[in-house]
Amino acid sequence: SMLKSVRPGCSRHTQAKELVVGLVAELNSLGVPEVDIYRFNNGECARVPGVKNTEEAEAALAYRVVGGTPLDLALDVAFSTVGGDQKNAYVVLLDGRPDSKEEAERVLINYVNTLQSSDEALIMFVQIGDEAEAYDWLKTGLDEGLRAKFDVIYTVTSNEFGNFPTL
Repeated sequence: SMLKSVRPGCSRHTQAKELVVGLVAELNSLGVPEVDIYRFNNGECARVPGVKNTEEAEAALAYRVVGGTPLDLALDVAFSTVGGDQKNAYVVLLDGRPDSKEEAERVLINYVNTLQSSDEALIMFVQIGDEAEAYDWLKTGLDEGLRAKFDVIYTVTSNEFGNFPTL
């Protein structure tokens, strides 16, 4: 796998950046020509469309991170720009608790309930850092407990994600 385990001692932002750059390299090796990156910072969400290589991925993530975690806003933006006849796959790197768990759950349920089958989407949450409460919410609240039409949500730690043999 081109993805590598997260290095201990790095900031969570550095860990996230390394995972995204590794994921872009892995996807490129599998023939995926480009990806869109959504990042939130200081209460806002930005979409960086058409990232084609690791250099562009690094540039998209070269900023100082401040503020909260408006997960619901980021998911809203990401879900509103989907389309086409291919499966939509989302890898969500999260380093803590979202600003509003309830709003994030509402956005996820609304999106999943628009799907015609579970083959239309995959949403993978990757927990960065060691915040147990945040991981517990991702794993039991979303992955196992979200009451939506289909089960398309999966949760892993950053080390589990980095150790995937291949996508």
